Amino acid sequence: MKKITILCLSILVFACKNEPKEAEKNTQEVQQDSIVSSFEDDPVLMGYQDISVLKEAPYNLWFNRGYESYQPNAETLKAIKPHLQGDVSIKMFMGTWCEDSHREVPGFIKILDALKFPKDKLTTVMINEDKNEPADLLEGYNITNVPTIIFYRDGEEINRIVEIPIENVEKDMLTILCGQFYRHAYDF
Repeated sequence: MKKITILCLSILVFACKNEPKEAEKNTQEVQQDSIVSSFEDDPVLMGYQDISVLKEAPYNLWFNRGYESYQPNAETLKAIKPHLQGDVSIKMFMGTWCEDSHREVPGFIKILDALKFPKDKLTTVMINEDKNEPADLLEGYNITNVPTIIFYRDGEEINRIVEIPIENVEKDMLTILCGQFYRHAYDF
């Protein structure tokens, strides 16, 4: 009888411990669903945009979280710095509707901020989900996935990161800026 009582008490204790965890998990899922839903309902920005627009509502929900959580590698940043000398510019195509842009763009901007890359050398073009508008700003760039980050030296394209980096953003950036062999995720 004593064993049965201990067994019942043990089951009761474990069952009680699991309930708050399950309730906490459900609350987190609801909060995450709310954030995802707000992304889907956010107005889609299009055309040339200053990157600072992402630091404002409603885009700041995903941008600030990604920016704060991204920790660029300090040694890689130090290696990149000399390769930014001269006429290096960047054109980034992204979508405010795009989960890949939500994931990659905040970290990329944090890297540029850490490198003190001049904001006037970054051009940001926001596009629609079909990747066909604004048509005049997409013409000739062969944008198939976003984000697409194109690096230029003296006005000539060096290479691009398309949608996801191969290693991570700063390592891919270093490889590109050094002129080393680089193939983006869709160039295989």
